[in-house]
Amino acid sequence: MNPQRFWHSLQIIEYKLPTRCVLVGIFVLFTGIFCFSTEAYIEGPWLWMIASGADIDNDQLAVASDGKVTENLVAAYGVNEGDAMGHLRWTRGRILPTVTCILQWCYSNNVTDVVTKIGLNRNKWIDNHSAYALINIRSPREQRNVLMGVGSDDSVKIWLNGEVVHVNQVNRRTKGIQDRFRVNLKTGTNFLLVKVTDVFWNWGMFFDIYLDAEDYTATLPTRIQQVSLAQHIFEKYRTILQQSDIQRVLPTVLDRFQDPEVQQFLTPFTIETVVKNPDLLSGFGVSEDTITFVKGSASIRTMFNDPDFQTLLQNPDAFSEFSMLVTESAPERLANPADVDNNGRVNVQDLTFVATHLGEVGQSPADVNSDGIVDIRDLVLVANAMQEV
Repeated sequence: MNPQRFWHSLQIIEYKLPTRCVLVGIFVLFTGIFCFSTEAYIEGPWLWMIASGADIDNDQLAVASDGKVTENLVAAYGVNEGDAMGHLRWTRGRILPTVTCILQWCYSNNVTDVVTKIGLNRNKWIDNHSAYALINIRSPREQRNVLMGVGSDDSVKIWLNGEVVHVNQVNRRTKGIQDRFRVNLKTGTNFLLVKVTDVFWNWGMFFDIYLDAEDYTATLPTRIQQVSLAQHIFEKYRTILQQSDIQRVLPTVLDRFQDPEVQQFLTPFTIETVVKNPDLLSGFGVSEDTITFVKGSASIRTMFNDPDFQTLLQNPDAFSEFSMLVTESAPERLANPADVDNNGRVNVQDLTFVATHLGEVGQSPADVNSDGIVDIRDLVLVANAMQEV
């Protein structure tokens, strides 16, 4: 190659890259340009963890911890530096905005660099893994519609305060911000969890918040409180779980699911299939009345479809704890189904409620005797209960 053309081509490359570059090669085929971005990405420190598997939709943390910890748990409550995850521990590390270029082909391998430097990975190259980076965004006040940006190699998923705020399932290289999205920040602590997958070859991440320096501070996170998976699910669905009609049937379903012969079949695929066709619950020994209720309860089906609930079903200890929480949470008034409005008293309001629902068929708080229809017998039960008070 003509030397003048060689240097000219390098000058074109350097001009086109929005970075500061250092030439380290001599021949064109082996020429590399290692670049440091001039944009002020958030380097951290973040708390890092890696886990086998590169499916952005599957919870690799749940697999690595045998169902004790999930992505949503970490995103909602945080972790502490040094917390164990299998044989690894959450470890702090700064991610540098490095880019490598071979002529005009540029990429970043900065996730591999940081997890290797802090000891989570012993191999320079690692494929089919997911990296998790957790940071605390402290905001001096509530801020709405805040713009954030992320670049990733490969797919990326982001949670803010326990809620998924961005997902991009993609196979790509990165050398900077590629996706932008908007979020709301609350005053004080805001846990931000980034999951980046690596299917093959490079593994990179860039993250930025488009606010002035005085509007936020990025700090190392610490866990808000120790919450088990069972407690997390129970608190998430507490309002639903304490409804009188659900309390009448759910403990029976959970009891059947705790049977060791049944538990071996409680895979996410099985649960999702049952949600679509509740009649299959008969194969687990669930009564027809309960199956009918599940068919008509969108709340129960929503909980069954929750990935964290499906993880819980496969962890006998967590499942047992959850069942106990559900059973013990039943308010004492649930012992009297005539208290249809669940206010702790049987009075004329309950009688009026039943009267206005006469003739209705199916699951209803007004169906005091749970026979599938609201009729005069339900009115009599409420009237008798009023006399007993």
